[in-house]
Amino acid sequence: MKITVLHPVNKIPPTKRFDSNGEEIKVTAYPKIFDWKWNIISLENIHDYHHLNLHGFIIIRGAPNAKAQLNKGSVVNRDSNNFTDQGCDWLMTDVDKYETSCDRDGVNFFIENELPKEFHGVACSVQFSSSAGILVNNQAIKSGLNCHLMFALDRPLLNIEVKQWLSKCNIDKSLYSATQPHYVTDPIIAKNITINLPERRFFIDGKPFVKPPSIQPMITTDTQPYYKHNPNPPTLRSLMACDFIKHFIEAGIQSGEGRYQGTRAFCHNVIHADGGPKIVDEALKDSKHESAIRRSLNRFEHPICCSTFLPDIKFQCPKFNGTRCITGAKAPIAISWRHKQ
Repeated sequence: MKITVLHPVNKIPPTKRFDSNGEEIKVTAYPKIFDWKWNIISLENIHDYHHLNLHGFIIIRGAPNAKAQLNKGSVVNRDSNNFTDQGCDWLMTDVDKYETSCDRDGVNFFIENELPKEFHGVACSVQFSSSAGILVNNQAIKSGLNCHLMFALDRPLLNIEVKQWLSKCNIDKSLYSATQPHYVTDPIIAKNITINLPERRFFIDGKPFVKPPSIQPMITTDTQPYYKHNPNPPTLRSLMACDFIKHFIEAGIQSGEGRYQGTRAFCHNVIHADGGPKIVDEALKDSKHESAIRRSLNRFEHPICCSTFLPDIKFQCPKFNGTRCITGAKAPIAISWRHKQ
């Protein structure tokens, strides 16, 4: 097993933090880290992975390209300029809110009922997710099974092969890109918080490798990009005219308060500007909604304004009165419709 490991230059642990005042839990999200140093670790088997000290780093599926190899030891960004998909002989699955118990029995139930037969009876390193097992008033703050399952493969697979093979599985497919972070550092949890987990990690013994079936990735002949080339692209400033977009950028809205809608609207707007695709790649590289938003960009070529979302979601931009933006601001100039009147 060859695994690309990224260490943050600023030494900030890439993990969530949980604090409590006795009645409520305060969650500090994963820190934004832009500067990394990379390393490749070689392991004999999945047992070796399970016994790694995972603190303080993330792993990615991408391998350093020639540029990164040339500058080994220097600071790099986690992007496609430095890391590319060259295939991995390991595979991690991210299980989120699956309806079963968050324990060994739940993990075994998930593997047997949700993963292909090739995973059954195979050795696996299990790590429960950051929020798993945390209780407030004897209630879990995140329901169901939440964990990462790490397997060794008997041959390397490209991300496109993994996505096709596991397309019908109830897992987060956004992991299967070259630069998507796999968060493996345990969370920082205050001592006064109750955790209903007997163990953060455990090992399921079994056959040493998953043996994937023969996979023929579907090749599309449609080379049209998910945005149309514009010889006179609009400026970023004009595309950000919507108050919802501006507030999303300035406030850094968190998950559950319009983050998905804001990210999607931002990407639909900025993709049309000069240099927009690179900005979108940067915006999505930490997003668990990357796959969904890219599908949206492929299927719907126009920018999106706040009125598309605000009547139906919890979060509302501060200048939206339920009907339109009270400032009278119009939607981005690149589209034909305006805020609801």
